[in-house]
Amino acid sequence: MKQFKMLLLASMVILFTACGGGSSSPVDTIPITPDTPTSNNILPTANAGLDKSIEVYQVVAITGIGTDTDGTIVSYEWKKDTTVLATTASFNYILTAVGTDTLTLTVMDDDGGTASDSMNIIVTETAPDNQAPVSLTLVSVLNDDVKETSGLANVNGKIYTHNDSGGSNLLYEINASTGDVIRSITVNGTANVDWEDLACDDTHLYIADIGNNLGSRTDLKIYKILKSDLDANIMVNAEIISFSYADQSTFTYDPFTTPYDAEALITYNGQLYVFTKNWANHTSKVYSIPTVPGSYEVTSVGENVLDVMVTGAAIDGVKNSIALVGYTNPYDIDTAFKSMIVKLSAFTGDNFFSGRVAEYEIINSLIVGQVEAIIFNTASEFYLSAEGVTVLSVEYPAKLYKTEIIE
Repeated sequence: MKQFKMLLLASMVILFTACGGGSSSPVDTIPITPDTPTSNNILPTANAGLDKSIEVYQVVAITGIGTDTDGTIVSYEWKKDTTVLATTASFNYILTAVGTDTLTLTVMDDDGGTASDSMNIIVTETAPDNQAPVSLTLVSVLNDDVKETSGLANVNGKIYTHNDSGGSNLLYEINASTGDVIRSITVNGTANVDWEDLACDDTHLYIADIGNNLGSRTDLKIYKILKSDLDANIMVNAEIISFSYADQSTFTYDPFTTPYDAEALITYNGQLYVFTKNWANHTSKVYSIPTVPGSYEVTSVGENVLDVMVTGAAIDGVKNSIALVGYTNPYDIDTAFKSMIVKLSAFTGDNFFSGRVAEYEIINSLIVGQVEAIIFNTASEFYLSAEGVTVLSVEYPAKLYKTEIIE
């Protein structure tokens, strides 16, 4: 017992000495570190899954697996480069650009051990869905005043068209059944450099002066006209929306090679959208433009490679469906000439190529002619116009057609 007391007293003396007892001597410290994987921890394994191939703007479900033979997985982290995409084993990922996305999964076990694995997503263009060919029914031969018909619009039950490059700054109301011109309307303060299409919203008609065969124009415009002014007048005023393509840096191209020609215009959710006509590879880009008069530099919101160059567009706002029309490059001697209707549906927002892309070749395309414009008459019926052409000194007049596509 005495030896125990002496040992206790000695221990207290050592303790007080170590603590300094008010001395100014430095205090000894022992660092405390976070828990680290124990040396006998078996590291987990990560499996990001197989590589995938998917079309642009589609949503893909991603699921990774983490396993730990001597514990449990406590965290998941998915990254693209340095960007964290999700902190769960599964998530939905939307592809917004063509190319290859590499996603990396990192898992951690309950002892702090980690493991990683990567997978690639190959992003391709939305492949057009080729449908059965469609035939066009002739509605009327159009008056020579609109031999170069290039746009169509239905405003309050009246059909309007116009001529393209070099034509007068006139809109024409036509009788669809006879092809006659009922009335011509001068659009004040405008010039028809290359009028190519018409589009409407609830209050206005828009004229697309966007034709650009040589890719050299720096004066692209859209004219905005009150629909109420069209009812009975022979002269109307227009506001001007000017724009340029933000990604265009070259304005010199060989004839019929530019990707910055355009002939198609729609309105959607308060914005204007131009579909380009690419002479080189049939890629059509979509550019969003405000409806407010002004000058804008516009960027592309989507693109797709089609089997034809786009020459006209229309939208059914009720069905959320878009119809494009176009033809193959007539100067490409390696490609047989054909015309097509392309229907876009089930798209998300203004990613018009994100849903179904259905192509309908027009039967007897050579006889039908150079189809330039399209409008919805009903949800399934369309009017199309083809401009007049001269082939081997033979004159072929402009025509108005109709067809029906039921899906």
